Amino acid sequence: MRNDMDASLKRLFEQDDNYGGDSNSTSFDEDTTVEKDVDSVVTVIWFNCFFLILIMLLHNFLKWNIPSIYMGRNNHVSQVRQMDPIPASWLPLSWVRQVMKVSWREVRIVAGLDAYMLLRFLHMCGSIAAVSSFWAMAILWPIYCNGGENNQEGWYVYSIANVTKGSEYLWAPTVFMWLFTAYTIRTIDRELRHYVDLRMEFLGRGDMDIAKQYHYSLMVEKIPIPLRSDKALFDYFNALFPGKVHSANAVRKVPDLQSRISRRKETVKRLEKALAFYASTGRRPTHQAGRGRCRCCGIECAPYTIKDSEPICDDDDHDDQSNLVRVARSRKGERVDSIRYYRQLLDDINVEVSELQQEANVLAEAGNYRLSAEDWISRVLRLDVFSYEVAQSSFDRASTWRTLSGPSVPSPEEESTIDGDKLSLAGETDVSSLNLAEPLVKHREHHDVVDHARPGMELKGKNIFEQTFRVLGGTFLLTTLSSFRRNIDVVVDTVTGASTSSTGFVTFNDLCTVTAAASAPLTVEPNTLIVAIAPEPRDLIFENVVVDLDTVEAKKKSASLLVAFGALLWSVPVAAIQIWCTSDSLSEVNGFHWMANSENERVANFINGWLPVVTIMCLMQLLPLLFQELGIHYEGRKTFSSVEESILKRYFIYQLANVYVTVTSYSIFDSLSDIIEDPTDTPKILGRSLPTVVGYFVSLVATKTLIGVPSSMMRWGALLRYGLLRALFCSKSRLTQRELDTVYREQKLKYGREYPSFLLVVIICQCYATIAPIILPFGALFFWFAALVFKMQVLHVFTPVYESGGVLFTVACNRVLVGLIFGQLTLIGYLSLRDGYLQSTALVPLLFMTYFSLRYNVQEYETPSTNLTMERAQEIDKYETAAAVREFDEYAYRQPILTEPLAVPLPYRREQRQASITTIAEEETLPNTVML
Repeated sequence: MRNDMDASLKRLFEQDDNYGGDSNSTSFDEDTTVEKDVDSVVTVIWFNCFFLILIMLLHNFLKWNIPSIYMGRNNHVSQVRQMDPIPASWLPLSWVRQVMKVSWREVRIVAGLDAYMLLRFLHMCGSIAAVSSFWAMAILWPIYCNGGENNQEGWYVYSIANVTKGSEYLWAPTVFMWLFTAYTIRTIDRELRHYVDLRMEFLGRGDMDIAKQYHYSLMVEKIPIPLRSDKALFDYFNALFPGKVHSANAVRKVPDLQSRISRRKETVKRLEKALAFYASTGRRPTHQAGRGRCRCCGIECAPYTIKDSEPICDDDDHDDQSNLVRVARSRKGERVDSIRYYRQLLDDINVEVSELQQEANVLAEAGNYRLSAEDWISRVLRLDVFSYEVAQSSFDRASTWRTLSGPSVPSPEEESTIDGDKLSLAGETDVSSLNLAEPLVKHREHHDVVDHARPGMELKGKNIFEQTFRVLGGTFLLTTLSSFRRNIDVVVDTVTGASTSSTGFVTFNDLCTVTAAASAPLTVEPNTLIVAIAPEPRDLIFENVVVDLDTVEAKKKSASLLVAFGALLWSVPVAAIQIWCTSDSLSEVNGFHWMANSENERVANFINGWLPVVTIMCLMQLLPLLFQELGIHYEGRKTFSSVEESILKRYFIYQLANVYVTVTSYSIFDSLSDIIEDPTDTPKILGRSLPTVVGYFVSLVATKTLIGVPSSMMRWGALLRYGLLRALFCSKSRLTQRELDTVYREQKLKYGREYPSFLLVVIICQCYATIAPIILPFGALFFWFAALVFKMQVLHVFTPVYESGGVLFTVACNRVLVGLIFGQLTLIGYLSLRDGYLQSTALVPLLFMTYFSLRYNVQEYETPSTNLTMERAQEIDKYETAAAVREFDEYAYRQPILTEPLAVPLPYRREQRQASITTIAEEETLPNTVML
């Protein structure tokens, strides 16, 4: 059977040993082509099939022996979202039938909208590839086989290279590209319509794991300094929407509290480690104070010894203050009782955290009631006139922010001068001296609000000298310094670590108000009070929420430039891999000379067909890790979904570059000698080289289908981590409950990495859909197999850690259209090289049609899907809002570190009662405690 399949594949992919022909022929000598020969393709396919069987058998074995990795989803989700486990069977694909029976509706309910839209994307791409494959085999293959160049074989038989230059047959790929484009656009449009319906349902009613309050909330950026408190922010929005505001939370910068919280978490972990040692051995552990510890995958080693040592305090000693002093006086290297040491250290940190939390909460509620950093420049320059004008303009702007009651600042009419020495940076204020009942600004007549911004009003009431100064350019100077001051304030706010942040959250009592507030501009001031629907708290990166929006946007621009520069240089490693990862190149390395022998031809074919593909796939896996670090730690993106979106967009750029760099590097490097010999034939040489690269891409898609997709089932990273932890910490009894949770933690689906991986195959299919349509069946097989595998994983493996409502789906669909434009450009250029100038001209309107379709999708689907429609909001408010508001929490968006109670260690095992651990640890019960 294998010999029959081998022979059939050889007949399909067979090539001539020598490509002859005249100058008008696309045939050329075998030495000038980089097409994968038949043996390489067959060897790669057979090896991938063998590896597929091996992966399936290994996965089936591990699935029942390590269910926490391969079937552990039910352990981390609510009962409503649990799926019936797959029946035990030794058949590798026994799960296929059960997974296929699960309806789309059940997938959406169980897996969430993010995972649902990922599967719909695979289904959409599979449909496009399958339908295109059918019509390509029915129309293009017969035309290409009889295209006039009947001396072609192998890949050329089923490619446009077999069509005579200038032939009428060139209209076939032209018409096919029109139909292919129309079908792709129509299919994407249908899926986007479906997505918008689901998105509106998500924005209105949410997800079963998300509290409804989060859909009634806004995230506010660029909050002006006078409004940076809970009360001031609440009063401002309550003035705009009277009686519709439920609560407001201004985000605080609390680096000291953050460091204490981090230290407390480490202390709790070490206390739990000591308790676990005591529970498993029955002996109290001791350790040397200040001694470092090794850490592996989040788990520390236990440097404990069992020996008689003098404890820090006697069992009957209850003098907490004395204990704390003795802990503080423990010298580095001194041996101490571990349980008592960390217990007393935890009590000390709990006290510090409570004090810092109380201080931060008071400031968050009271906020900054002074002018604060508004006059930072004037304080430095000591310009009294400028100080007065800055204050004047500041109060004028504040009048548009608040017209009703709220915390106040003095007006220029009440204070003729402003003492710069009494001003402090944002958030640094004496709360005890504040009058919370005093309004922010006094009421102004409506014509004052309009007239104060009219050019020339600054001359009113000024003396002749000041008027002359302003007319001669003084106004320009002052306004320029004022604009510069506002930019400096952002920098000062970041560098000095001011306690107030320009970010906050506001919750409303109905969806209609949320929709109106998110859709309409709140103020005429530029770059001020920017609002959007708030993400759910699980999606927020609270460490980055405090970063000013301007700072984030500036870093995004610099990061984008860095990514673009890297994409330009991406051709270097890709071209190097294509050249060096061959048997001929490796045979020149010491120890690999045997590859040059003719007896090892099959091994050489395998290396030529498989090694470049796998090397590039491994290299590409490093990019998402780099982009993730770039988004979180450099740019300071505020949500995980935003980080995943940045990974998708940037990874797609490199996937696109990967395809076209491969095409050009193959064509240029392989045809370099011919180009040097006759530079005038460069277009012709590159044109006939383009179809030959399809062999490489067939190997790539086949490898991704038979190895890449099954490898995602293996969860290699989680498996390696599990094996490493079990090898290093073989004694399960000495692991804490928190460490066991770390070992058996949930598996996450990383959308920013998976979407670009699928888009790579999309780009390849679009590039060669008409040039070498034999790639299309391989693409269809990839998408359908990937859809089946990922459907099984979202139902039984992956646990949703947050829900963004499928926001990446529209981004991925738009990238499909971008890849389609590149595919059209490729065909236009190739037809021009084949003397199909009329056909190339007929394809030009396709570029505009695809581009306008892309813009249409953004305007009609992507942008409107960010907010709930007023019709849907009114419908939900009428029947559901009243019941939902009763469950709202005014501190839902308060930073977790501000509301985190006192910490106590987790029990040794979750099934044990807390009383047993309290007895073991000899701890006193603490009020308002929480298990960290």
